[in-house]
Amino acid sequence: MTPINLIIALLGLTLPGHALARLLRLQYPCFAAFPFSALIICQSITALTICNSSITFSAIAVMLAACTALCGVITTRRGVRAESPADTELSGDSFWRRSALTVTILLLLAVAFRAILYPLAGFDTFTRWNALAREMVQYSTLSFYPPVSGADFSIYTMPDGFPPLVASVYWWVYASTGLTLPQLSVISVILQFTSILGLTWTALKITDGEKAAAFSLLALAASPLLIQSVQIGQETGFLVIAVAGQICFARAAARRPSPGIVAAAALFAALAALTRDYGPALALPGFLVLIFEPTTRRHAWEYALLAALIACPWYIRNWVITGNPLYPFSMPGTTNPNQLLTAVLHYYGEIFGIGNFGVREWLAIGSEIILGGSITLLAGLAFLAKKGRHSYAFTLSLLFITLLWLWSIGKTSGGILYSLKVLAPAIVILALITGKSLAETAENSRLRHLPWLLLAASLWGVLSALSFPLGPMSISTTILSQKGEAPEFCEANMEFAKKISTLDLPATGILTDSPYLAVILKRETRFRPVIIWSNEVSSAISPLKSHAETMNLLKSKEIKLVAMNRTSLHNGLLFKTPFYREGVKKWKEVTVMGDWVLFAITPEGE
Repeated sequence: MTPINLIIALLGLTLPGHALARLLRLQYPCFAAFPFSALIICQSITALTICNSSITFSAIAVMLAACTALCGVITTRRGVRAESPADTELSGDSFWRRSALTVTILLLLAVAFRAILYPLAGFDTFTRWNALAREMVQYSTLSFYPPVSGADFSIYTMPDGFPPLVASVYWWVYASTGLTLPQLSVISVILQFTSILGLTWTALKITDGEKAAAFSLLALAASPLLIQSVQIGQETGFLVIAVAGQICFARAAARRPSPGIVAAAALFAALAALTRDYGPALALPGFLVLIFEPTTRRHAWEYALLAALIACPWYIRNWVITGNPLYPFSMPGTTNPNQLLTAVLHYYGEIFGIGNFGVREWLAIGSEIILGGSITLLAGLAFLAKKGRHSYAFTLSLLFITLLWLWSIGKTSGGILYSLKVLAPAIVILALITGKSLAETAENSRLRHLPWLLLAASLWGVLSALSFPLGPMSISTTILSQKGEAPEFCEANMEFAKKISTLDLPATGILTDSPYLAVILKRETRFRPVIIWSNEVSSAISPLKSHAETMNLLKSKEIKLVAMNRTSLHNGLLFKTPFYREGVKKWKEVTVMGDWVLFAITPEGE
């Protein structure tokens, strides 16, 4: 990799979006450059996929260059100019402006430092977004995604169908540099943070002045929940960007309506829809801002229609391939070909659903949310309670995001604390409320010291970024800690896979319920991993199938080994099937390492 490769990667992630932002006459187009470029890259990959064309660096580079040139030509010929910032700026306080800038720089440096030492830190970033990007690099196609057939699951193990926007950004970085180093993910993470901070600042700068904008930046920096939700390298950062962008330009449109600004808000709504399967729901904040303002009420429907048109190609493709636009989630009137996968999702709900929570669990969750939101949460909610009748759009958006989080709890295999990342977009809304409210009350003698608490809390947020993935109290042990591509708990999986590769066994299929082990086996060994919810075997792993029936079907498909972990989350479900319940008593142990056991499937009595 050379500096030229890095420059190309950065240009692809910023230049097309910047050209589009200038075409739409946006103020401060640099803050929309990355999200718009990510959207263009994702849509370009989707177009090639629908056309059954190869996804190559040269093809996408040509498409990005063409988009940039087209936007530039139109902008030049029409004499399009962004609205002058001087027309909308309000006077600010230089001290708070400098303080916000200093904290922002410190935060970005802290995030970059930890992203290099501890990349791709989310529990399932390794098996999902990064894995999908690497398979795109290897196969130059997305024909295997969403995975439906056994052959598809042999390439990509997770039962996902959400749009590949996050993976597309990783793919572009890998394809541009010619390397799949996990440390390169720092590019995406830093650009996400920069966009979040810039769009939040812009949202208040153009309507409420520089002091309010500075306070909003400090409020974001004071929110460890937001910071660490972006650091994990998944979809959360893009969803936060989407909400920040919608509100920023919807409020700008309310102040001075124009087609370009409404279109910009719609593009951010489409970004949300193309980031995750629940992303379309997060197009609501921008719609609410538009619908509650008399000057933009009629534009709200244009916003919704444009966002839907941009996002719909991927969901239509999913519908055609799987019979369900939101595969693998069940929807009324759609087919359900994989009963085991449905059972797994239902099983997660039984384990993690809020119906299992008692007072102790709710108190623990509440403390995590308060610590994660810090003064931003407390101040934002306090000001909203006082003046909520003037902020219906924000109030309803926060309520909706909270309901969305409660819905997600039972569907998050990482557990309740991991599901808190769904609340991250709410932090942006609270930061906007906090920034505006503090600016309005700064002259109040009783409240004039509140910004100083916000400044102290923002430094706590910087410490949180430096101590990732643990909390600031553990900074001394975590600040220099490192890891590779996979989560730390995958070390046992890697050692087990290495041991399997040394066994004197012919290459065969290995049945496993661990997507982490499956990815490692595929990359590092000669064995073929088969995930339990693959359509190749899912119908056979059933309470209605006898042990002998399932065993014979697996052996007919050259699957002769089973890898099990004694502490697996799925054991409670798997042992309801005769195959697993009886098999552990009949199968032959080939090798054992810690909680991992490799069994050979053998006929009874053999």
